[in-house]
Amino acid sequence: MMAVACSTRVWISRGRTPVRADTVAGCLPATAWHRQSAGIGARGPRYYDWAWIHRGSDSHSHLLIRRNRTPVNSPFYLCWSSTEVLLAELVRVAGIRWSAKECFRAAKGRAGAAGLLHWSDWRGHHQATARRSHHRRRSTDEPTG
Repeated sequence: MMAVACSTRVWISRGRTPVRADTVAGCLPATAWHRQSAGIGARGPRYYDWAWIHRGSDSHSHLLIRRNRTPVNSPFYLCWSSTEVLLAELVRVAGIRWSAKECFRAAKGRAGAAGLLHWSDWRGHHQATARRSHHRRRSTDEPTG
């Protein structure tokens, strides 16, 4: 499964017609959309409307579309499987992809915070060393009396 842009051209009609993914989504009838959960999120099941169409000449290649409340951000996925699959299975895999993406995003945030903490520790150590050096130099410069 690979997420693609709405402008991606997909081959439909047994691989004879290239059409933009968002154009395909806009032409689907209401009966093509099915409400399914993409898995459990922070606030419970994540339900969306999903549609899929066969693309190409084999029956294992699909365009999977998730319809959001605002169609501007609807994600599109090019899917291929070695055997026939149900829509529910593709939706489940798309949900797993989302959770993996969230894990990567969180890890990037933590790595950035770790870098910031490392820099902060280094700066504190550097300032303490400079302060000790300054006090030593001042104490040797003072006349003894």
